[in-house]
Amino acid sequence: EESSQLFADYLNQMETFAVNQLLMRRINDRLRIIYKRFCNEDSMSIDQIQALNDICHAYSISTTAPDMRNVLVLDGQGTVIERIPYTGPDTVIFVHDSTSRVIWESMSGRYYADSIPYETKNRISLSSANIIWIQHTRPRLKAWRKRS
Repeated sequence: EESSQLFADYLNQMETFAVNQLLMRRINDRLRIIYKRFCNEDSMSIDQIQALNDICHAYSISTTAPDMRNVLVLDGQGTVIERIPYTGPDTVIFVHDSTSRVIWESMSGRYYADSIPYETKNRISLSSANIIWIQHTRPRLKAWRKRS
């Protein structure tokens, strides 16, 4: 009886941990396994679904250009939707749209678009089951956005 209570407490702690990490939009191979186990659409809030959607569009970005302060992500109309401090190759940006652009801001305040070489890498590899699940949850997310 104690062992089953211990296991139940462990599961509750792991679920809390998974939700906290998800809401902070953290992703790595270990967290991907935890999310797969503990993220169930029926029990997820809209904030959690939005965080999962962001994680699916997370990219590591890096450049060899010196003195870069920020990475800006612009939408198709040129509006800055993200301004992320550049901290090196582990810097993560979220690119939701194929028309988005990346702009670099230097320490001196200058902006660079195509003249700065950089690399991006998708932070997760999605299985077909995950893609189907994400496509299924997007209509819920879009409906929620229209209401707010």
